[in-house]
Amino acid sequence: MSKWSVVFYAVAGPMVLGWFSLTAVAAEGAEQSVTIIDWLIPLTIIALLIILNGLYVSAEFSILGTRASQMEEMRNNGNTSAAHILSILEHPDEQDRYIATAQLGITIASLGLGMYAEPAVAHLIEPYLVAWFNISDATTL
Repeated sequence: MSKWSVVFYAVAGPMVLGWFSLTAVAAEGAEQSVTIIDWLIPLTIIALLIILNGLYVSAEFSILGTRASQMEEMRNNGNTSAAHILSILEHPDEQDRYIATAQLGITIASLGLGMYAEPAVAHLIEPYLVAWFNISDATTL
């Protein structure tokens, strides 16, 4: 299974389930209606945190994979962003600071994703697990 199919099933699967106003049976037997908003808001926040994480990863990889000669050519053609990137590439301390900042951003975005996504997803799938597997709320998986 490719990584894109895993991403598709992890993101699109719950959204499809949430599209319909499904009725889940809670452990006490009370019915709980789950609407698309119950799924959409947490999944949007999770998607934004994943995008933020990807932004920092791409920033780190792009500075490591950029050739100084390519940036010099772009700077000579009048690209001011290339001049800034070239100054980072020419100074090892600046490059270390740039990479450290990117890694800090990756870490913070990942921690935020873990702190938010686990309770949000657990709250959304709990009624289905209780109904499908006939387990109580206190059961540990």
